[in-house]
Amino acid sequence: MATKIDFGKQIGPLPLGAWIVVVGGGLGIAVWNRKNGSNDAPIPVEDTSGDAGVGVGGTGDFLPVNPPADSSGDATYETNEAWGQAAINWLIAQGYSPGIASSAITKALNGGSDISGNKMSIQEWSLWSLALTHFGSPPYPVTVNPPVSVPGPINAPGPVTKPPPVIGNKPPAPKPASTKTPPYWEEIAHRGDSISSIAARHHKGWKETWDFNLKYRSAATRAILKSRGPNLIFDGTRIWVPK
Repeated sequence: MATKIDFGKQIGPLPLGAWIVVVGGGLGIAVWNRKNGSNDAPIPVEDTSGDAGVGVGGTGDFLPVNPPADSSGDATYETNEAWGQAAINWLIAQGYSPGIASSAITKALNGGSDISGNKMSIQEWSLWSLALTHFGSPPYPVTVNPPVSVPGPINAPGPVTKPPPVIGNKPPAPKPASTKTPPYWEEIAHRGDSISSIAARHHKGWKETWDFNLKYRSAATRAILKSRGPNLIFDGTRIWVPK
């Protein structure tokens, strides 16, 4: 004789019949999800984290953990004067004559000739091209056309003639020119400065200050200053004011 199952029998908080419905329904949902969810492609999630970085406190910005290094490895020069001095020193280090290296860079930064109007030779223009290849263009680029011809040969000196003897008292021998630089203040020009305003800070006139720089600065610096004139002073230019 079959045993009659009492679906109304209380088991825990629910009767036996309710437990059968709950368990059967849960198994059915699991089987349906397994069959219908296997073909779903994963939903792509956009990565909004950005590059890995280190926060900068108080700014909300991020810096890369390993910032890229400067692949060029070249120094940055703020003025043509600094660029020219570095180029001269580099050419000398490569074994070129200091006089030719200085003349080449000085003439090039002055537009292709020195303050006396002497144009660049082919050798000087070649050194200028080497400096451009190594350092790149100066901060304020200049246009230098290559020489069109090789300078002519230097004439051999003629016979040396002695001056006639002086009868009576001999004139005093000329004093050698002094190469020692007098004391001075060094000022760095900023936007809005002029020779007059810089000189006025030390109670000096612009003409006295300008002439002092043209007399005692290096050849490269004199050429750059002279090519610009006293009315064009770039930010960062060093000006000497005589004491």
